[in-house]
Amino acid sequence: MVSMPIGLRVALIAGSLLVLIYVTVSSVRSKMNVRYAIMWVTWSAVILIMGIWPELALHLAETIGFQTVSNFVFVFTIGMLFLFNYYAYLKMSRLNSDVRKLNYEVAELRKELHDLKEGKKDEQ
Repeated sequence: MVSMPIGLRVALIAGSLLVLIYVTVSSVRSKMNVRYAIMWVTWSAVILIMGIWPELALHLAETIGFQTVSNFVFVFTIGMLFLFNYYAYLKMSRLNSDVRKLNYEVAELRKELHDLKEGKKDEQ
């Protein structure tokens, strides 16, 4: 018999279904990019699988050396959330860099426009 507490199984199944529903609704309403929606749906599916078939989580926990399945699930969840956070940080850094470049280009274009307007005033 698999020793995953029933409360943990219920929490995993309910939590993953709630995330799945929220991501689906957000994607349909165009609040979430498809790339991120796929990432969260995949994450939700993995958690759902661990909740429905705890034997898989138990086998992984025993193989890695965890004493309880609960510890494995919590460490796994924290690790995945850390990776999601790191991915979001990378995207934010790239966007910051892009905004800086665009600001520089806008400043150059404004200067050119200003110089052109000044040139026309001098001709008149």
